[in-house]
Amino acid sequence: MRLLLIAVALAIFGSAVPQRAAAVVDHPLHSTRSTIEFNAETGCFEVALCVFPDDLSKALSERAGHRIDVEDDKELDEQLKAYVTEEFQIRLGDGKPKKLEWIGHELQTQQCWLYFEFLVDADVPTEIGVKNSVLMDQFEDQINIAYVRVAGRQRCMTFRTDLPDWQEWNLSRANKIAPIISAKTTDASR
Repeated sequence: MRLLLIAVALAIFGSAVPQRAAAVVDHPLHSTRSTIEFNAETGCFEVALCVFPDDLSKALSERAGHRIDVEDDKELDEQLKAYVTEEFQIRLGDGKPKKLEWIGHELQTQQCWLYFEFLVDADVPTEIGVKNSVLMDQFEDQINIAYVRVAGRQRCMTFRTDLPDWQEWNLSRANKIAPIISAKTTDASR
């Protein structure tokens, strides 16, 4: 009888043994979070982006036309770099997206951290634009949150499918509360 109860409990609640990250069941919240921090010593915006592994596998698989497992794929960094280069961009006052330099990724139990940076050739930028459309083509309810830090100031930017692709922050303006949201740009990749 005791073994039967244990078997039923395991069937209902699952085992205590951690599951593979990509095998996580569907979750009700589709989101990413990132920090974008300007490093004055290197002249780079350093980015750490956290994504659900199963969502990332879905996006990469659709893009590649075959199943991609974020735990097992040997060429994952190349695929991640190509995907992130298209979906996550930074520009300064000139309006041109900066080149992404891929650092790598770190897979944890239910999250995958992606690390990359953008060289911006500025001592301290006075204007920054951010585009974060990661997973927007996968989920209509996708929300991407970015915390941007420049010269001791911080701004939180929220990206959703019903908002413009790009958000701009003019650091030289006195308004330190709300981000400036530019007009929606046309993006053929969506």
